[in-house]
Parts: sequence; C-alpha cells; structure tokens
Amino acid sequence: MRDLKYLKYFEDLMQQANNELITQAKEEGGVAVAYTCENVPEPLLNLDRAFSIRLHAPNTGSMDIATYYMTNLLCEPSRALLERAIEGGFNFADCLITPDGCTMMNRAVENMELLHAIGQGNPNFFYQYMEIPFKNTENDVALSVVQTTNHILKPLHEKYGIDVSDASIREAVERHNRVCCVIRALGEFRKEEHPRITGYEFHVLCLASYVCPKRLIIDKLEELTLAEKRRQEMEQREQSDLPEKNATVQEVEASIKWIEYQRVSLGLGKSSTLQLLQKEGKRLGLPVASSVTFTRLTYSATELLKMLPVGKSAVQFNKAMMEYGFLEERKRGSGKKAKTC
Repeated sequence: MRDLKYLKYFEDLMQQANNELITQAKEEGGVAVAYTCENVPEPLLNLDRAFSIRLHAPNTGSMDIATYYMTNLLCEPSRALLERAIEGGFNFADCLITPDGCTMMNRAVENMELLHAIGQGNPNFFYQYMEIPFKNTENDVALSVVQTTNHILKPLHEKYGIDVSDASIREAVERHNRVCCVIRALGEFRKEEHPRITGYEFHVLCLASYVCPKRLIIDKLEELTLAEKRRQEMEQREQSDLPEKNATVQEVEASIKWIEYQRVSLGLGKSSTLQLLQKEGKRLGLPVASSVTFTRLTYSATELLKMLPVGKSAVQFNKAMMEYGFLEERKRGSGKKAKTC
C-alpha cells in the first residue's frame, strides 16, 4: 500500500504539543488561543490573527504529579493535560478557554490556573470558563451569545487587539467551513468499496486540523484532496475504456493461444508479444500483462502447434478454435453468444 502524501509530515507535527507550525504562527504575530473541548465555538477562536489550538499531551509517561492534585478518580486525558502543563509544555499559549461541559476537564484547568502552570511571563494571558447551553431553545441561543461575547470576543479584543467585528467573524466562519469541507471530502474516500485512505490516515489528518494553525495546513490538505480526486477521475476514465462484462474463460484461452500462434509464426520477441498481450487484455477487460501470463504462453505453445501447423491465418485459426470449443461465436444482429460445436 502506498503512503499518503504528507502523512509523515503530519505525524511529526503531532509528536509535540508545541509543534513547528505553532512556533511559525507566533513568530508571524499570531495569538495562540488554547482550548480543551469541542463545546468551545472554534471559528471564534480564529478571528483576525488569532489561531485555535486544541490542547493535547502526546507521548505522555508518568502522571504522578497530576494525580496528586486531581486524584486517580479523574480521567487520564484531564490528568495528562495537567501533567504536561506543569512540565511547561503549554507555555506557547496566550490564553486558555474551557467550557463547563466536563467537570474533570474543568478541574484540570482550575489546577493549571492555581499553579500558574501556563502563561508565565505573559502579562496578557487569561483563563476563561464558559457556560455551555445543551439545548436549542431561544433562551439557550441568548445564553450562548452572552457567553461567547464575555469569554471570547471581549478578552481577545481587550488583551490582544483582535478584530471581533461582524466582517471578521464571517471571514473566520468561511475559513472554518473551508477546512471542514476538505476533511469531509477526505473522509468520503474511506467509504468507497476500495478505500483510497485508511482510517488511521484520515484520523491523523483530522487531528492535525485541531492541533495546528489551520491557515498553515489548509493548502496541503486541499492538495491531498485534489490529488485523490484526480486519481479517481483517471481510474474512472481507464475503467470506461474497458468492456462492462469480463471475458469468458474460453475467450481468454483462445486469445492466449492466438497470441502464441502470432509469436511463433511471426517470430515476435518477448517485448512485442507482451505489447500484443496488453492490447488483447484491454479488449477482454483483463489486468495488464505480467510475467506470469507470459510464462503461461510458453506452456500453451506445444499444445497449439500440435493442433495447427504454422502458417495458417488468424481467421483459419479462430475457426479452428471454435471447432475445438475454445471460442464462442457471436450471432449476427444480437449481442448474445452461442456456443458452437
């Protein structure tokens, strides 16, 4: 199986929470907005020069320190994040926003704040805890507006001067939808009868879209999607040149014998014989000729020469094949086949 393009590149990016793209984005003046849960509205974290980073703790080993503060009754992901924060692995973040959707994750972020584990040396760093509605009533929509305004838009604008206008929000949503469309298109490749990407490859790409600045990876993701779509079009074009129904065993045997007859009577070399075999294979809807198929031709030579003397024409040969029952004759005026005796 071939490796997906850029797969190793994305795998390497996820080996560190503070990967090279985060460093590049911050050097270009970006603001790293860290978050811990899908309930945080991601498009609003990517306004203007801000970019969202989903906290993760790859290659986690011992979690003894986090367990000391949180006990072993809380889930491993929450303790892993606290352990990595205490180690200084999240100091790239310029702020941390978390919802109250998960009590264990909230406890992890609260301990980070109490221990001053993140934001050291950054006077503008802030923590925000959002109340997340779990229904879709009018009251819940109003609550969502208040929470996103007070805990995302206002702090980003006041601390870092991020543009939070309607135009900036619409632009961020458009960029977010662009990423979603690419990820969805890549996911569709897994649903085909013969998937072009594996589940592992898809999840690597999907996770990369959460833990890397999206604007720095969208071009590579779109290139992957376009390359796979082009390959699909080429495969469909090749398939359209083949017959809808595969050849019968008798037709295949007759074609092999005819090619061997041509090779012996005309003195064709291996290369010319393989070219002829490929042409016949395409006509019959068979795979491209292989060395195994060519070897099979040599075995049929003795049998063929016993049946027919060298020098007969292809028409005479086909008639002889029909007489021996190796070839079926098409009735004129109909697409059906009738076996001749």
